[in-house]
Amino acid sequence: MRHTSLLLAVALPLFCIGQLEVPVHVELDGAASSDRQILGLADPVDADAAASVDAVRSATMSTTEVTGTSALSGSLLPALPAYIPGMLFTITPDEANAPGATLELNDLGPMPIVKWGQLPLDSADLMPGMPARLVYDGTRFLLLNNAYRPCPAGYSASSAISCIADSVLSSANFHQATMACDAVGARLCSFGEWTSACRTKPGFLGSVTEYEWVGDGANSAADGKLVGAGSNGPTELPGIACEYGITSGNLAVRRFRCCLSR
Repeated sequence: MRHTSLLLAVALPLFCIGQLEVPVHVELDGAASSDRQILGLADPVDADAAASVDAVRSATMSTTEVTGTSALSGSLLPALPAYIPGMLFTITPDEANAPGATLELNDLGPMPIVKWGQLPLDSADLMPGMPARLVYDGTRFLLLNNAYRPCPAGYSASSAISCIADSVLSSANFHQATMACDAVGARLCSFGEWTSACRTKPGFLGSVTEYEWVGDGANSAADGKLVGAGSNGPTELPGIACEYGITSGNLAVRRFRCCLSR
């Protein structure tokens, strides 16, 4: 009984402060699994704190939300004492990034973020709410996620995943337009790509003066798809609009634009 009272007298203060220091080797070798575990570990807040399997699996120690567009910043917990080459972590931006963005963690100083080993980020390579995985190589943060390539010369982004030609082409039937885009390593823009560019690119709608071919696939054996004029339902509508479309015989000569994937 005296031994039990003495044990409680020692253990109770330790339980109250939630800290236990054991300066000797401890073996958890009980026959039952319940005798080989430490329960009740909270997420660590200090660099020398123990971490539960749940904390490791959920990556709570290597995940942080970041703010900013050109200069991103966030904090890992436990706090980093320094940037360590080879460290892996995940950030979740609250905004799309600006070109050439940097990242600073735990007030350790900003470092450039690069993709494909050496290229600075393009705008919106990091999207709001989308986790991005990075590794520190000693001088910069390398983005491990798939990053969309910039649009080549003569093209500009029409969405996060596609580029559209800056100039509109003319005087071609549906088949000729399809082959013309294919000849330059592109494709005839889909209805979605064309409409996205029309809705988001400044000045785009002003360049639409008549019907334009879209879609590599014909609507039927004799018809191709047109956008920019026609209707947005069963009734023909006058004028030009991003949502208007119609079909036409494949041999009609119309304008068209080429698109690429980023």
